[in-house]
Amino acid sequence: QGDGKAELADLKAQIEKIVGVSPELIIYELSGEAPVNCAEPISGTIIATKDLQPGWFLDEKCISVKKEINSTYPIFFRVYSNDGITCHFQGYLELNVNILNIGDVITVPGFSISND
Repeated sequence: QGDGKAELADLKAQIEKIVGVSPELIIYELSGEAPVNCAEPISGTIIATKDLQPGWFLDEKCISVKKEINSTYPIFFRVYSNDGITCHFQGYLELNVNILNIGDVITVPGFSISND
């Protein structure tokens, strides 16, 4: 039995294959309840976007902030196909700050997925 690393790498590769080439990560500051699934509209403001490159699920994510925030509202994300319409999954980002300035870089240490 292995340590699970090979299985995790395989799962990540499968997720990248399903989502497709060059998906888009959109980060929101929620202003209401989080949507239950990707089909529901999101109530919030886009604070950052990132076109993801091959291997995106395996790499640490660094995203430049486009809108200042100073709040305790949750930071939420969605990953869309490169068509910008098909949402594959969403969830909360685990950030350690409540203040972001334009041009700050968000490093995403982890996230939780709420649905597919």
